[in-house]
Amino acid sequence: MVLWSLALTVLTTYLIGRYTYYFSTNLIAARKTGLHYIISPLTPYTLHWQLATSLLRPVLIKFRWFRAIDWTCCWRDGNTLHAELGGRFLVVSPGLIVLCTDDIVTVDSVLKDWRQYVKPDNVNEILGTFGRNVDTVSLVLPVVRKKHGRKERKYLVWN
Repeated sequence: MVLWSLALTVLTTYLIGRYTYYFSTNLIAARKTGLHYIISPLTPYTLHWQLATSLLRPVLIKFRWFRAIDWTCCWRDGNTLHAELGGRFLVVSPGLIVLCTDDIVTVDSVLKDWRQYVKPDNVNEILGTFGRNVDTVSLVLPVVRKKHGRKERKYLVWN
């Protein structure tokens, strides 16, 4: 009994320490940008996020951090968070930092140069709920760019 209690204590201490370490690392990185930020206790778009949103949505919808990164709430709220925090702000969580922007030039650039941005695996898992599709298959595309007058061939792996 004492051994189980000790093991549970060590495991809990490890998980809390790991959570705190990753969260503080991301918070320090977010502060260095100089942008406004919102703190999220859950890492968006992970399994924990999916479970929490499906089970606790009526409770979570009251929190600003949830409304900032939940697509349904963002659509309903319109531009209220951007009016309050500025054109660009960050949502800081233990697993990642999400940049929210209403800048048309930035959004246009990201959408046009989509090959430069790699989607995380957990996004592919969400998109692949009903099986493999165009967005979730592993794809290797040759990308040809001209650099200093000559063609340079690179291969982009899109997971």
